[in-house]
Amino acid sequence: MILRQLASVLHLDALTVTGLTLGAELERFPSPFAQNIVRPIQDPLAESSSLVVLRGNLAPEGCVLKQSAMAPHLKQHEGVACVFKDLEDMIARIDDPDLPVDASSV
Repeated sequence: MILRQLASVLHLDALTVTGLTLGAELERFPSPFAQNIVRPIQDPLAESSSLVVLRGNLAPEGCVLKQSAMAPHLKQHEGVACVFKDLEDMIARIDDPDLPVDASSV
């Protein structure tokens, strides 16, 4: 399904491990069934790239974010951020009623 949606940007003449081209392999399989999970290139979920790399004081080694999965109001934020040392610290403190956060915290 995904390869069929990407066919217009793939090298369909590239040989696969079967000895057939990618285009020939795609033709061997039946047409995709009706679904709404894999979106066609001409009807993307987001107009721009769906993956972004973030860097900064909250992600000093960087991180990858799927921005198409974010609500638009989350794409820019100014305010308090609650930072945990590591996963264990987060697990230990996330439900603490004294954690200094509110609905606008990240």
